Amino acid sequence: MVWYQKFEYAVGHWLQKTAEHVFGSVLCSPGCFSLFRGSALMDDNVLKRYTTTATRASEYVQYDQGEDRWLCTLLLQQGWRVEYNAASDAYTNAPQEFKEFYNQRRRWGPSTLANTLDLLHSGRETAKRNTSISMLYIFYQIFTVGSSILGPASVSLMVAGAFQFVFRMEGTLAIIVSVIPPIIYMAICFTCKPNLQITIAGILSVLYAFLMTASFFSIIGDMVMQGTFITPTGIFLLSMSILYLVTAILHPQEFSMIIYGLMYFICIPSGYLLLTIYSLVNMHIVSWGTRESSRDKVEGKAAGLLCDRTCKLCCWDLKCQVSQETTNMALLQIQNTINPNAAAAHTAVIQQQIQGVDENPSSMKTELQAVENGPQSTQHKSKEVDTKGLPTDESDSESKRR
Repeated sequence: MVWYQKFEYAVGHWLQKTAEHVFGSVLCSPGCFSLFRGSALMDDNVLKRYTTTATRASEYVQYDQGEDRWLCTLLLQQGWRVEYNAASDAYTNAPQEFKEFYNQRRRWGPSTLANTLDLLHSGRETAKRNTSISMLYIFYQIFTVGSSILGPASVSLMVAGAFQFVFRMEGTLAIIVSVIPPIIYMAICFTCKPNLQITIAGILSVLYAFLMTASFFSIIGDMVMQGTFITPTGIFLLSMSILYLVTAILHPQEFSMIIYGLMYFICIPSGYLLLTIYSLVNMHIVSWGTRESSRDKVEGKAAGLLCDRTCKLCCWDLKCQVSQETTNMALLQIQNTINPNAAAAHTAVIQQQIQGVDENPSSMKTELQAVENGPQSTQHKSKEVDTKGLPTDESDSESKRR
């Protein structure tokens, strides 16, 4: 999942953020990549409206599920401009598990659509107030929304083409077969719990990945057999490859992200078909899905943790943790290495004590009885001292009379 997100983030910033910056204004500045002007946040109808508590269903989707996009929408409607700076460096923690990834994108999809529709609804007023927003930019966003709505159907046609190339099916039969899994998954999403939905989505994603991989090599093999790339699928595949390659060359510092393009390609059915169905069916879930970790669990993990570091080695993320137990074991090993005689003597003393207890258990019992009887005898003695040494109430009263 991390490889998929690396390429997705790279392409999203290389192409989409740049296009929005040139044509008008960026629609969403992610919280971990953002730097806001204080006067913009304190402007009318920005921070005050941003802190509004959601009460309706549409407000939960627009306000709470994508708060960074909601803030940018308010800034644009107020006349401010959100820009993209390609020279800046920012880091974020991406979901590493399939379930966490789906729960995160379950929020992003509906909130993106809701905020974009809100901006398009107030397009004329926003264009009058904001000089960065033009009607051409509004039409561009309409085209983007239409493309995202047609995304699942486009992916279904892509899967149908994969069935044609791999299994040599007819066009009509391939389309019917490609539509059956999404319909079944949609029925599962309406009838089953979210955890089961994500599990089924994971299984279907693996099957789709195998299909897309076979389709990719089948398209290449078909072009080799025909001796030309002038075919509909060949032209599409070659044009997209050239587009991403040229874009990566123009960003030399992030050129290595092009390596994850194949992973992105085989995960397209999962990211644009299954995830869309899961997001739309589960819009009633308003929890974040990635922030419900208990504080006690976090504190329990952090207790006794002396070092927690993550380092990168090629494409792998290595995590190193050093706890108190690890430190004690390391110190003991170092001590044994430096002075083995002291360690051996300490071990011999402990063994002698254990043997002494085993050979003479009666002495241990006597000592235990002495310890148990000790406080009682001391208590009796203290009582006797108190009785003899301290005057009683009668003697005290008699002394007072005298």
